[in-house]
Parts: sequence; C-alpha cells; structure tokens
Amino acid sequence: KEAEEERKRQEVRAQKRKEGKQGLLYKKGGTKGSSVFSRANWNQRWFVVGEEGVLRYYKDQSMGDMKGEIALSDCKAFRLGNHRERLNCVLFELKNGETFFMSADNEVEAENWLEVVKLYEREN
Repeated sequence: KEAEEERKRQEVRAQKRKEGKQGLLYKKGGTKGSSVFSRANWNQRWFVVGEEGVLRYYKDQSMGDMKGEIALSDCKAFRLGNHRERLNCVLFELKNGETFFMSADNEVEAENWLEVVKLYEREN
C-alpha cells in the first residue's frame, strides 16, 4: 500500500511538472549606488518554468528577450521571505552562495510559485 501511495505521489508530481507555471513577477536586480543604504532595482519580468525544471525570465510576456535562466535542480533551497523593499518573495539559494529573489503581488501567488519550484528540488 505504501508503494502504491508513493507511485501516485510521483505521478501527481510528474503531471504538475508537465503543466509548469508562468506569470508576471518582480526580480531583484543589482543595487543602484555603492552605499549599504543603496536600493535594489526591482524589474517586472515574465517568468516561465516548464517540465525540464529551468526557470526562465523574460523582459515581457512576448518572451522575445530572455534575461536569464536558473536550473532549479541546481538550487540548494527555496523559501518564502521578504526583502527590505518587497514582500511576498520567493528566495532561491544558488550553488555559488548567492540568493536569487523574485517577488509576487500577494502572498497566495508567492506560495503558488514556491510550491511549483519545489517540484524540481533534487531528491536526495
């Protein structure tokens, strides 16, 4: 029975990965100025994650100008949090020690994104 439940969980996970997710979020860019009080630059981006587990972000919904991508299986951790200037952030801990921030308009949307990106966590 346990094996059957695990198989079903894996099927659901595979189906959700196939569906993926896309939407408009804010990405934390570099800071303006060199002071510790410098403000981060938050840019609106169109985010897309598909079955292969790569989060890509584009300048806009036309997806003509890709700005970057992150292989989600390479991330060490995902969590919700806030940044000084923005609430409802999803944080990605990258292998190089950096933290990637994306911010949703509300807590529910941030939780939905967190749930999706966690589908691609490397299973140990």
